[in-house]
Amino acid sequence: MMQRAIPTLDHQTDAGRTEEAADWFAANRLACPKPIIPTIRRLFGLSALEACQAIRTANLRADWPLDAEEGGADASAS
Repeated sequence: MMQRAIPTLDHQTDAGRTEEAADWFAANRLACPKPIIPTIRRLFGLSALEACQAIRTANLRADWPLDAEEGGADASAS
C-alpha cells in the first residue's frame, strides 16, 4: 500500500457564495461592520480565506471596471 508523503486537501470552494459576498461588500464597503473578515464570514458562511478572496475580488472590480465606457478590461474590445 502506497502512502502519500504529504496529505492533500480538497480545495473546492463554493464560488457562488464568494461572488455574492464580493458583490455585497462592493455595495456596502463603507457601512460594513468592523472587523470586516469576521462579518463577511458570519453573513455568508465563508472561511477566512474565502472572505479575503471576496474582499479582493470586490477591490479589483472597483479598481478595474469591465465596461468599455469606464475604460476597463474590455475597453479595447469595442
